[in-house]
Amino acid sequence: MARRARKHYLGLMTITQQVTDLADGGHGESILTNAAQVLLLKQKAETIDAATARFRLTPDERQLLLGADKGEGLLLLRGNRIPLQVVASRAEYRLATTSPRDLEELAREAAVAAGPTPRPASPTETEPPALGAMMAARRAGQSRIPLGTNGATHGPNG
Repeated sequence: MARRARKHYLGLMTITQQVTDLADGGHGESILTNAAQVLLLKQKAETIDAATARFRLTPDERQLLLGADKGEGLLLLRGNRIPLQVVASRAEYRLATTSPRDLEELAREAAVAAGPTPRPASPTETEPPALGAMMAARRAGQSRIPLGTNGATHGPNG
């Protein structure tokens, strides 16, 4: 699939936490062979040998990947080997975080920014329109359909 996608100018992204998933032959080898770029992040001692063999890592590159902090790694691109650190902006972090502590903090910030909770609507304000009234309005060609007794309307402009 990777070779076929490239012939049709399609992009294919493969992400795995284990280099050995792609280095054990089979389709993984085809994916790696056709990859325009490879980003290697921190490697565990159990997987560094497979990464070293597959990507011909130098001793310095090997050590970089073993001791990398969060977001640090090695970008293999067009024959170049570039050590890098990926740093998310605050907006990117807010979109991507799965940390329960951070998600709670974001929820608190959103609640404070939203201000006080509005009072609940009275039953007459939230009553849905009668089905008969909606169908009659539709048959009559009206574009605005009354939604309740409070004068609210629903349609292209309301």
